[in-house]
Amino acid sequence: MERTESVIVNAGIERSFLVLSEMTNYALWLDFIDSVEPIDSEGDPVWTLVLKAQLGPFSRMKKLRMAKVLSDHHRLIRFRREEVSGKDVSEWSIDVIFEQLDLNDTQITFKVSYSGKLWSRALETAFNSYVEKARIDLQSYFVSLRAESEDE
Repeated sequence: MERTESVIVNAGIERSFLVLSEMTNYALWLDFIDSVEPIDSEGDPVWTLVLKAQLGPFSRMKKLRMAKVLSDHHRLIRFRREEVSGKDVSEWSIDVIFEQLDLNDTQITFKVSYSGKLWSRALETAFNSYVEKARIDLQSYFVSLRAESEDE
């Protein structure tokens, strides 16, 4: 599965990059993230990410160890699944690409890749509904950050 989604947020590229560099912030606007916890590690920043999707009366959970493996200031952040268990696991990656549109607006493009064989039409439908809500929630999140900084 590969998906590319873009959203324009009301924030400069500096703030957008700073906020999206920290994976714990993703749980604030992505409803399918059940939890995100930083992990002490040498090298790249790493998080334990628990995804949860509701499929009718059932829910499905997936636990991933995600590392920030690339950070090209104001351009690109890449997160990739990096498990240490030694098991053969599906690949997950997220590229976050930034384009400053003007002083106060940034276009953010997310490229999500998953190599697993368990992707289904039901998961795709659930994912699509989460994506639409996430787009709105991310825009709202940046508006709230802007309001907070104006109050200071």
